[in-house]
Amino acid sequence: MRRAILMSVLGLTACAGPGPGVRTPEIVDPRVQASAVRTPFAPHAIRIHPLTQISRDARGEPVISLHLELLDAWGDGVKGVGTLTVLVSGAGQGRRWDVDLLDLTTNAAAYDPATRTYRLQLGGLPDWLRVRDDRPPARLEVRFQTPDETGRVVELFDSYEMR
Repeated sequence: MRRAILMSVLGLTACAGPGPGVRTPEIVDPRVQASAVRTPFAPHAIRIHPLTQISRDARGEPVISLHLELLDAWGDGVKGVGTLTVLVSGAGQGRRWDVDLLDLTTNAAAYDPATRTYRLQLGGLPDWLRVRDDRPPARLEVRFQTPDETGRVVELFDSYEMR
């Protein structure tokens, strides 16, 4: 009986389409497709973790300390390979960063085992985004192109309001 229930649950899970925050991208870095490895634990969602904040680096310069979680289909944290685009906008302006998480050295260096998140220090902030009490709200968006468990390239995305 338990096996029949488990098989029916697994069958329903396998039939589910992509959830919110997933789409097939129009423009794909060909290296993303080449990095495809079939695994049921491929990243299925991305989440900007609440630890994300504007802080200062070791030199005292303002940075966005971005914490990202990659989650598999069961909602558990995983590592993944792909290309990451980070966009911040507000006060009628914006800034973009591209991070190559296909490079395994960069990928491993960005992963913080203590928080189980990718931790990125994004510098070169525009003046309106610098640390100060009267800073306007900023919208942070991330887009991560990665192969899914079938080898098809998908784009995972999330957004976050920084106050």
